[in-house]
Amino acid sequence: MGREIKKIKHSLQDILKNWSFRYVLWLSFSIVSVMITVVIGMFMNFQYSRRIDELMEEQIAASVSQASVPLYSHIRSMLKASDALYYNVIREAHFPEDSVYDEFKLVCEINPDTIESIALFDDEGNLLEASPPAILNEWVDVQEEEWFQAAIQENENVHFLDPKVQNLYMASNESYNWVIPMSRAVQIHYNDETIQGVLLINLQYSWIESIFDNTDLSNINVAILNEDGETIYDPRQRLVSLGLEEDLTEIFREQPNKDGNFIYHLNGKQYLASSRTIGYTGWKIIGVGLDQEGSISSVKGRLFVLMLFVILLTILLILNVYISNKICLPIQELVLHVHEIEEGNLDETINVSGSKEICQLGFAISQMKYVIKNLMKDIVMEYEQKRKTELDALQSQINPHFLYNTLDIIVWMIENEQQEEAVKVVMSLGRLFRISLSQGKRIIRLKNEIEHVTNYLMIQQVRFKNKFEYFISMEEELGEMATLKLIIQPIVENAIYHGMEYMYGDGEIQINVTQQGEDIWIAVQDNGPGMTQEMVKALEAGKVVESTKRGSGIGVRNVQERIQMQFGRKYGLFIESELDVGTTVTIKIPAIPYESWEGSLE
Repeated sequence: MGREIKKIKHSLQDILKNWSFRYVLWLSFSIVSVMITVVIGMFMNFQYSRRIDELMEEQIAASVSQASVPLYSHIRSMLKASDALYYNVIREAHFPEDSVYDEFKLVCEINPDTIESIALFDDEGNLLEASPPAILNEWVDVQEEEWFQAAIQENENVHFLDPKVQNLYMASNESYNWVIPMSRAVQIHYNDETIQGVLLINLQYSWIESIFDNTDLSNINVAILNEDGETIYDPRQRLVSLGLEEDLTEIFREQPNKDGNFIYHLNGKQYLASSRTIGYTGWKIIGVGLDQEGSISSVKGRLFVLMLFVILLTILLILNVYISNKICLPIQELVLHVHEIEEGNLDETINVSGSKEICQLGFAISQMKYVIKNLMKDIVMEYEQKRKTELDALQSQINPHFLYNTLDIIVWMIENEQQEEAVKVVMSLGRLFRISLSQGKRIIRLKNEIEHVTNYLMIQQVRFKNKFEYFISMEEELGEMATLKLIIQPIVENAIYHGMEYMYGDGEIQINVTQQGEDIWIAVQDNGPGMTQEMVKALEAGKVVESTKRGSGIGVRNVQERIQMQFGRKYGLFIESELDVGTTVTIKIPAIPYESWEGSLE
């Protein structure tokens, strides 16, 4: 075996001795070109097929999202309307002396395209109030209705039932509309007693239709299914006509929590599907589309890829002939010059003869020598400038929503003739942004940073109607220390939005500034719901983790990056948290007097 390999090797060497360098170069380039072109063609074909599926999945997911967002928004609005009626109207009324008809009527008039009717029943199914005024059908047993039993049996939830024909009330024109019952258990003051009742809001079925009318359903079949996979709404009855309804029902029964994109096969065809659960209802919006594999557009695409492959291969072979004729002779001379540059000789003049391209390459290499010299001088300056630019970019991230909400509070106070409170908020806001700007400085006194946080907390305390208290502790001499601006306020903002906003009791935020050796420690502590250790580790690793749908405008990661970019990796944030106890975020910075830093960092 070894002898045969040696014979083949010697034979190739003998053949190559009789070939010119130009021909060897052309043949080598041609073989490589064919191989590369084949790989590129296969890769393009694979990418094209995958892209078709991705585009289809994106189109399906977009259609599902386009339909789910307004549907979820309407449901949230109805939940808020239900809460308003219960907590602000029904609980304040004393039946049968009081009437809540006007409030029911007002809610119906505000939502004419969504709400069909509103009614209040006692625990025995007796109608206490209704808007529009209605008379119960004699043959209807309210206590046996599904919406009534669901509210009584699970009185802590709001229940959305499957659409049905409204047959609870007598209709003057003997026509009954399709409605979606929404019910909840309520506490009623009746004859000096507190009894349990049921609030029923019948939602118009047509508002679902209006949502789908505004959704792009081209080539996509979108429908709403209940928790059992049964169809609630199918705008074109496409799932039934394609034979997909029963198949989807089985899928959702086997995997009731399945959300996202998935693939399944039916009757020899592959379907791409995407589903999303609508909160509070258990409903799912499902989008289904036929996989485009094997379609006419897919075949045309593959023919285009094949044609592109042939054209590319032909061009490469022609270029190989041209390039091999141009670069063979002067290339060795150019290689020698390059070796000298690699050895550090940047002063020798490069003179290369040959084709225009080789001469240009020689000239480019000659220019490269001078560029390398200049780059070696400028690289340090550019690195420092880049570092300063990155610091400024991180520091410039400001959350505009805080300003908008604060201005709304000021307008509300003025309209309610709370001028003194409005003045306090305006003054705090002015001081807040004065310190935020700080004449363009990144380094400020620690007392100014504490003043900034104090103004921010005062404004937030007004916004949240004194839902929390705050305490700030700092020795006076520490106020003259230097610090990066806007490093405490983002942490306090997280404590408010992730802790105070969702607390049932009184919230408390404490800020303690102490000096330990050569370092300043700023501890921001809250008694909010806390975080899991996985979330704490993710935050310390620089990942974006939000326990709510709202987050800091600058954020934990921003503060961490700015501190470490300015002071080094040993400084930054340290997080301690325990569920149902609270969270403590400690900021560590060097203890350096502001006077010694002024003018040296900006």
